[in-house]
Amino acid sequence: MNEEFNSWKDQYQDKVMIPSNATEARYWSQNVETGYRQLARGFLDSKYIPNRDEFELTRKLNNSMFLVKKYLSEIHKIEITKATISVYQNWHSFAKRLNINTESVMEKLSRNSSAMP
Repeated sequence: MNEEFNSWKDQYQDKVMIPSNATEARYWSQNVETGYRQLARGFLDSKYIPNRDEFELTRKLNNSMFLVKKYLSEIHKIEITKATISVYQNWHSFAKRLNINTESVMEKLSRNSSAMP
């Protein structure tokens, strides 16, 4: 995915690939910055690369998540608003992010429980 992100970023910044609608135009510059930050932290969310023919892995990942959401709804009547995939550089990057996320949740739970009467 790193290669697909860099390919998309280069094409976008060189104006070889342009946004096809207002939503893409609104988010693409932000996606470049977010992608840089995520890659520096050892992961990348597939949603920051557009679903275009040139980016086959990204399209497959995003289609898989679309199907997960669809089948959860149709078969199990479980409604979710979105489903995304984060791809990690290695196990260390995954463990680091899991630890950060767990600490964040624990901190929020602690704040909420101390605010209750």
